[in-house]
Amino acid sequence: MTVLNPVGQPTLGSPISGGGMKGGAWGAAIAPDGSFWAGSFGGAAMSQYSAAGVPLSPSTGWTDGALNHPQGVAVDQKGNVWIANNYGPKSAPGQGNVVVYPGGDPSKAVTISGGGLNHPFAVQIDGYGRAWVTNAGLGGARLVNTRAAILVGKFGGSITVVGPDFKPVAFSPIQSSSFKWPLGLAFDSKNNAWVTSYFSSAVTEIRPSGAVAGVYHLPKTAIPWSEAIDGSDRVWVAGFGTPRVWLLCGADTAACPPGSSTGTILSPRLGFQSAAFQHFTSVQIDQSGNIWLSNNWSKLNPPTGGVGIAEIVGAATPVCTPLTPVPVQPSAATATACSRPTGTPLAAGAPASSAAPTAVAASASQPGGTPAWAWAAIAAAFAALAVGAVLCFRRRFARSLPARRFRRGWSPGWARPQAAAWPRPAGRYRSGRTPAR
Repeated sequence: MTVLNPVGQPTLGSPISGGGMKGGAWGAAIAPDGSFWAGSFGGAAMSQYSAAGVPLSPSTGWTDGALNHPQGVAVDQKGNVWIANNYGPKSAPGQGNVVVYPGGDPSKAVTISGGGLNHPFAVQIDGYGRAWVTNAGLGGARLVNTRAAILVGKFGGSITVVGPDFKPVAFSPIQSSSFKWPLGLAFDSKNNAWVTSYFSSAVTEIRPSGAVAGVYHLPKTAIPWSEAIDGSDRVWVAGFGTPRVWLLCGADTAACPPGSSTGTILSPRLGFQSAAFQHFTSVQIDQSGNIWLSNNWSKLNPPTGGVGIAEIVGAATPVCTPLTPVPVQPSAATATACSRPTGTPLAAGAPASSAAPTAVAASASQPGGTPAWAWAAIAAAFAALAVGAVLCFRRRFARSLPARRFRRGWSPGWARPQAAAWPRPAGRYRSGRTPAR
């Protein structure tokens, strides 16, 4: 594990080893006592460190709750640690659950299933103490960067909401045609959930009641992995397929240029770009409005590890960190700009669903509600389409050979985006190198 100081330099003796960390997972969270929690994807465990960087978990990590390739992690207002127990890419359809360490105590682990949970990826807490979980489903991790990647995401995804009583709420799972391998999830100050879908390159806004409020599309090549909400409720989206950053107007349209509506792209259409950017998997915003981005891969083909962290300095509206759990701007009215929560009170009156609960089929189905015959039919259909496309292309290509000439090294290229007059990032791009993992 590596800890960076506010100017991007490694600190606390980074890199820090021990605590069972073996192939860090996607999620990380900070508890009210200042301890740091992160998934050990390869170790099938959770690693815990003190605020000083001292391992608190054993050398094998915390494995309570039968952890299996954990991914996202979040800490709620009561100090409970929520873990998206993904089960990894070599598991069966419908597997996966959520594990909770009440009060951060692994020995009291609670396992949650049902509500449509299916290979959960991200987990975040809203102001009502409810955990929202993205269900990525099976197969995406296997097929990325293969010739069959186009098939991934055709099987959708969903969102499961779990109440403070550790039970899925009645309107789970939340379904949307925009969900094509949903990954990252973040909340704005009004408890609206924002979800990025990898293969649809879409950002979906969901009301606290579970109703889908809007679907906002990025360029098809964006392939976003994660998003973060700033202190003005604007949405910053990190691209994995195309390593750029998009800024969307959020629910507070007063924080956007005149004429903007929720979902309007405020950055250049093709996103902010910099030579410091590589293929991102996560994005976060700090108390100074700096945007931190993880350069996870430097090349997609062949897959090559990324170099360091990229930072856009001062472009976002600042938010208090760690989140409490919704974004709050630092304030000059208190002794410290961001008072550290010791147990943030829950928002009153969690809204009921505005739609009827979605029933989950139980008979003749794979776990997770999709019938086995449907999976077979879908696979056969896509196989037939792929074969037909190849045969059609070969026939047309053969007929046109005498009349065509191709230039060596020709490619269509991409149009260069025009500079946008607003909003122009207020700082500069900065990249830092972290020690190799």
